[in-house]
Amino acid sequence: MYYDGGFSAGLPCITPHDTNWRVMTPKAVEHLLTQDARLLARRDAPVIDQELEEQRQAALDLFFQWQDGMREFQDLMPFCVILQRKVDLNRDLLRWERRHED
Repeated sequence: MYYDGGFSAGLPCITPHDTNWRVMTPKAVEHLLTQDARLLARRDAPVIDQELEEQRQAALDLFFQWQDGMREFQDLMPFCVILQRKVDLNRDLLRWERRHED
């Protein structure tokens, strides 16, 4: 499993005034959804973390809708901010584990 930072209860409301708000470009969002969050959901292969994968798929669906001109890019931000937090927290956790393996 992965560490979700306590966000498993749902997606909190994220606003541009949130101190954790991160401006994300379309390229950064695409990388997050197709690389980082995808790899995190599959970290314990062959088992896929269904909760994380469902969040990623929902965000990916919004991303495709944005590409088709059906949604605003800002509609993605609440999903992407949470997914990026989870990726960052797990990256930090893995670094910590490597440093403290002894």
